Amino acid sequence: MRTLPGVLDRLTYLAGLRQPAGRYEHWGIARAYGEQAAQSALEEAHVRTMNAILRSPMARLYDEAGAQVGMFDRPAAELLPPATDALRAAHFSLVWDALASVARRRASRHPAA
Repeated sequence: MRTLPGVLDRLTYLAGLRQPAGRYEHWGIARAYGEQAAQSALEEAHVRTMNAILRSPMARLYDEAGAQVGMFDRPAAELLPPATDALRAAHFSLVWDALASVARRRASRHPAA
């Protein structure tokens, strides 16, 4: 997996590897380590990344998000790892929506040139 600078980028990347049926697809990891090991590793990375976001101070996440409005086009529910419990899902949704709101507000105040 490529190195990504922040937890928000990592989360969107990992969620993007997850197919509608719930399986992760990353040909390089699966090819090197086998399909089952790849699934386990990617799911674990996805859960750890979501948990890191939930433990992060909002100020740090705001700084990381900056004015990346496009990052927030995806609904929070699409970014969750499989089998996320309802409480964590609700917490993540609140965090994601707050970050999206701030990013949109920042973008409207400082439109790209």
